[in-house]
Amino acid sequence: MLNDKVDRKLQESILAVLVGDDEEGGKFARRLDPEKFDGDYEEVARRAGRYWATYNRAPKSQIDELFIDIAKDKTGRGLTYSQLFVHLLMAYQDGINTQFLFDSVDKFERKQDLKRLTQNISQAVQAKEEAALEECDKWIDDYRRQRVEAGGKRRTAFEVDSILGSLGKISREFDTGIGPLDKGYVIPARSELMALLGTSGSGKSWGLVHIAKRALFRRRKVLYVTCEMSPDAVMSRFYQSILAVPKRSSDADVTRFLLDDGKVAGFARERVQADFALLDSNAPTEVSTKLRNLGWMFKNIIVTGYSMGELTPARLEAALDYEATVHSFVPDMVMVDYLGIMKVDTKDMRISMGQNAKDLRGIAQRRNIAMVIAQQISREGKNVEEAGRLVDVQHTAEDWSLIGTADIALTMSRTKLESELGLMRLLTAKVRGEQSQYTVLCTQDYPRGQFVLETYRMPNKYKDLLKAFAQAQEGEATKDDED
Repeated sequence: MLNDKVDRKLQESILAVLVGDDEEGGKFARRLDPEKFDGDYEEVARRAGRYWATYNRAPKSQIDELFIDIAKDKTGRGLTYSQLFVHLLMAYQDGINTQFLFDSVDKFERKQDLKRLTQNISQAVQAKEEAALEECDKWIDDYRRQRVEAGGKRRTAFEVDSILGSLGKISREFDTGIGPLDKGYVIPARSELMALLGTSGSGKSWGLVHIAKRALFRRRKVLYVTCEMSPDAVMSRFYQSILAVPKRSSDADVTRFLLDDGKVAGFARERVQADFALLDSNAPTEVSTKLRNLGWMFKNIIVTGYSMGELTPARLEAALDYEATVHSFVPDMVMVDYLGIMKVDTKDMRISMGQNAKDLRGIAQRRNIAMVIAQQISREGKNVEEAGRLVDVQHTAEDWSLIGTADIALTMSRTKLESELGLMRLLTAKVRGEQSQYTVLCTQDYPRGQFVLETYRMPNKYKDLLKAFAQAQEGEATKDDED
């Protein structure tokens, strides 16, 4: 039996937008009936709705003023409402996917309309039998007319503020922490699919963790779905990446850029030492202390795990519904690690894998989330990488159609020498709507979970600089052996 009230967790999210969001709150104020809310929520919805009708903006911190009469209540109701307002405003500040929320309300209303229709038809048929047929047909036609949809989001050329405003939101909501990419707007975006391509063991998972970390820094919610590692292993990588600590205690040398007049003129090695390691005996205490200080960030990451060949787009949608319904967790970004080990039709793996990519992008569009995935490159790509050339989109494993589906495709390349020296090249293989086909040079520190340390557009004389750096390191090693 469907409930006549909106789910309480959904109610809280709606009220948080209603009282805190000047742009989106009006949609709910105009659409929702306060009687659909429970208890105190109904009174908040009613008074906030009146405020919207009068001032056409969210009450925000002024919400207390709408409840002056209750604030004077000696039974303590005023304190209850004040605590509720603080809770709602904090929920809004933590971030709410308003498009997903609006779609959820739409589904609720459709279910309620369908429930009333079926009840009316059942009662009429039982009472009037054949005489009810014409009346029932009319109700069904009315329901169909109410539910007719245009088939997609509609825009006219004159909705300038909305159209240009959406471009602004896309450009500032997420980043990668990689300077040249952020400057070129090669960044994750809602309703889009970003793909990170590389060889096995090249660090694709670290790349996903890094991009997720950047979203967490911006107080966005992230769901990380792993088909390769265990959830515990992935979460430990988030500890490493955010806290910059290694798994095992050891000093490490990292590569730094040497700049001359703002350009890369060479490289140098620098010794770094972490405060602790995850396998130290005191690590649980250290990590727990850090988590308390960074709780605002870590509460926004959830990791779920599936066996190889188990995850499907439908199961991912079910997981998103579960997190939203049971835990009130609606992510702004979803990471899938990785496409190649999702469930496919073994009779036609290429087409099936390509369809999975399309379905993942469809999920991103329907739920208004940013989707970021990883995928391996082909054997040909591996040979290209080892030869020191750049991996490109044609080296994608199994199905090239992934590139046609992705809005952004980044390829990772590094030779054995570059790997030893902590260097990597990122090629902007495809970027929908922005400049692509340029390369970013990155320094890395995987032992401390750092996918990138420093970044720079590829230097013109990179091969010469790399050769000189490698020779210098060999000389240092020989000197150390002699000493």
